Formats: sequence, structure tokens, C-alpha cells
Amino acid sequence: MMRRMLVLGSLVSFAYYLRVVAAMWLGDSDAEAAEGVRRAPEVAVVAVVAALAITALAVAPGWPLDKAGEVGNSLISSR
Repeated sequence: MMRRMLVLGSLVSFAYYLRVVAAMWLGDSDAEAAEGVRRAPEVAVVAVVAALAITALAVAPGWPLDKAGEVGNSLISSR
């Protein structure tokens, strides 16, 4: 019974993602490219902040990990 549920769930997700892929590949991209896409400046700010945070954490992950370890130890020891 469990296998049938897993197969059914896989088929549903396959159909959903196949529609997404079909929309990407078969969509009318010429009309969309001609119109251009306008983005709010807030989106650009959030993207830049996220990129800087990811880069900083990739270069020097020590400090946030040390702080997270301290918080975790203090939570465990306070019990």
C-alpha cells in the first residue's frame, strides 16, 4: 500500500513539474522579451543584501558558527 502511495505522489509531482518545464520551454518568450521585465527596487536591494551575506558567510563562517554553538550550549546547559 505504501509503495502505491509513493508512486502516486511521484506521478503527481512529475505532472506538476512537467507543466513548469513545458511553460519554460514552450512559452511565448519573444513577446515577454520585447516588453521587458520591471522589478521593484526593493527586490534588487534584497538580492544584493542576500548575495553579500552569502559571500561573507562563505568566506568567514567562523563567527556565526561560534555564536550558534554558544547559544546551543547555553540552551542545553540551562536545562
